[in-house]
Amino acid sequence: MPKPGRRRQPASSPPALYAGLLLLTAWLGAVLALPPARAHDPAPPADALVHQGKPGPWGELEYSRIMIEPPDEFMPPDYTASAARWEFTGFDPVRLEDLLRNAALDATQLQGLLDPAIRTTTPTSLILRPPDDLVLHLSPESRAILYNTLARLPGNPLHQEPFRFRADLIDDWFEGSGVRTEIVTRIRQLLYRRGNSLLFSDPHLVLPALATATERVQLVKTLARKSTLLLKVRIKPDSDLESLARYWGGGRRRKDVRPLLLSLARHPGA
Repeated sequence: MPKPGRRRQPASSPPALYAGLLLLTAWLGAVLALPPARAHDPAPPADALVHQGKPGPWGELEYSRIMIEPPDEFMPPDYTASAARWEFTGFDPVRLEDLLRNAALDATQLQGLLDPAIRTTTPTSLILRPPDDLVLHLSPESRAILYNTLARLPGNPLHQEPFRFRADLIDDWFEGSGVRTEIVTRIRQLLYRRGNSLLFSDPHLVLPALATATERVQLVKTLARKSTLLLKVRIKPDSDLESLARYWGGGRRRKDVRPLLLSLARHPGA
């Protein structure tokens, strides 16, 4: 992806002649008898910044950041989550205690996680089933130490593949989602960091507060949101259409892309 230039302009700038990459994709899909993708993405805010890409064989690019989320058809209406289950494969009691004592836990939390009543021993692992109240009140530091350890061990799918979002865009994660404020507050309490991302692995502490399947589906869709880019190629009457057709046409598709580019170049403002 080309790095954005320094110039910025608001999304409400005077209309020019653009060929959106999404439009090209849909148009080519129709030509090739492929169904075009359905739009389920939240619309970008009216004041979203449009960035200028570095020109190249791809043409003049403009892009803005948007949020995308999976369609309703991908969401199970009966989505549920089991209580916390932490599997420490390859750990013995001494190694587990050493981890817990170095996980920034307070005295009560440490005692609770060392309680034999929540531990199951198998030939290959130690399994903890911590109570909800203890999990809820872990600090972000403790949660990160424990969950990032669990992510490296088999048997912990919600830690290996958690819901995640870019830490620098965390305020955008729930914007306009319709998820109730108190639910968002609870989720923020349960986030932990891994690299440049904030992660969420405890849906069992949130889902019981949602009374309807509609609320649960909306929450899971929101948690699955991703930050991505909406790209546009700016087509002008003096654009090098042959170069653009070669770049975006990808060989045999060039004959399909070129007429579209010609049409756009002939109709400014279309």
